[in-house]
Amino acid sequence: MRKKIMYAALGAVMVWTLGGCQKAPEVKEEQNSTAQPQTEALTEPESVETTDGKKITITWLNHMQEEGKKAWVEFVVQKFEEENPNIKVNVETVGADSYVTVLQTKIASDDAPAVFDLYTNEDVVMYQESGYLYDLVEIENVKNVDEQLLTSGQVDGGQFGIPMETSGYGVFYNKDIFEKYGMSEPGTLSELYQICENLQAEGIQPFAAPMGEQWALALYARTVNDLISVQKDKEWYVKKARLDSSFKGDDDFKKAMEIYFSFKPYWGDDPFGTSWDNAQDMIATGKSAMLIHGSWAVDGILSKNPDCNIGVFPMPVSDNTADAKMIKEPGTMLVCYKSDDPNVLKASAELFNTIFSMESQKKYAEEAKQIPAVAGEYNMLEPLKLIMDYPEDQSFVESGVQKFTNEYEDIFYETISAASMNDTLNADSLCDELDKQFSVLIK
Repeated sequence: MRKKIMYAALGAVMVWTLGGCQKAPEVKEEQNSTAQPQTEALTEPESVETTDGKKITITWLNHMQEEGKKAWVEFVVQKFEEENPNIKVNVETVGADSYVTVLQTKIASDDAPAVFDLYTNEDVVMYQESGYLYDLVEIENVKNVDEQLLTSGQVDGGQFGIPMETSGYGVFYNKDIFEKYGMSEPGTLSELYQICENLQAEGIQPFAAPMGEQWALALYARTVNDLISVQKDKEWYVKKARLDSSFKGDDDFKKAMEIYFSFKPYWGDDPFGTSWDNAQDMIATGKSAMLIHGSWAVDGILSKNPDCNIGVFPMPVSDNTADAKMIKEPGTMLVCYKSDDPNVLKASAELFNTIFSMESQKKYAEEAKQIPAVAGEYNMLEPLKLIMDYPEDQSFVESGVQKFTNEYEDIFYETISAASMNDTLNADSLCDELDKQFSVLIK
């Protein structure tokens, strides 16, 4: 069913494109998103003349908005173009809330990027089954990537996606604020609530909550729900999408949503007017102490204040310390469009080799402040080392967990976002609405 929705979405864009003139359609902002479509070109789409007169230009579309990641992309492109002077890389960076719309429009209008990223393994499956992805199994530097991570990008024996990193999800915090007020990392919900109360008493907003951007709101809800619901059943997302399991009858999901919403008093006065950029500033300057997010938050916060002392701890979901686990999963999948032009495919393959070389991966750890997918010794920041080194019994590794596709995810978090704007949360009403919305999607 999810594949039907993807095909329908792409088909609708394609019909619109072909039904009018040949000009590419304008990309409109998705509903309920406060982010504006942004595209940054690090290099102009120029072509380079080769000795035999051929010109090759490939486009790399991504949503790497943090400063460290953008600097790393520049490094990779410069290195690649120096080693391949006949190839020019046109880099387009698009805001996260607009990324899928831009990508689908480009594919439908015959302007597909040569290299782009996908959020989940389910997206890789759908794009591959739609015939859009090139098998990367023969690319030399794929062998450098951790084998456990590679499985998340495999479809029917082929390697169609390569994880860029290991992502960690938890509570990132300003260590200097905690130390100033004599607070230690909480291991239980009760301890976390007490920290929030203590911070408010000192005039500090406990959580920087960028609820103005749906993808960021999703991390607050998802982190709690994955620990409570998905850890018990790794097919949780699949069952919900297939209507094999209702939200109404899911007491664990209701509990997760109640815990998520219970922190709203600590989100500040205007969480739905707060952006991701605002949230990074708040942590970096000490206006707020904590942020439920992914490991790329380290790069974002340090781009605002390089001296910010950042810590991380697992999100507590009960008063049992054993239930607080660090979430780890394969990160964003890098994929290659299945172009009809063999020269473009060859150029794309060479770009992958550069991206997953040890030199580029070391730079990824240092410049982008990430946990690289390629195993090795890296000069990583302390919070990233903590995530990577969390023991197995204190971690929830989500490799192999199939998530919602974009259509289901949008409806899921739009519904949660709407419910979150109310003064109180009625978990039963939220579940009724989700069941209603999902039943419409599957028809």
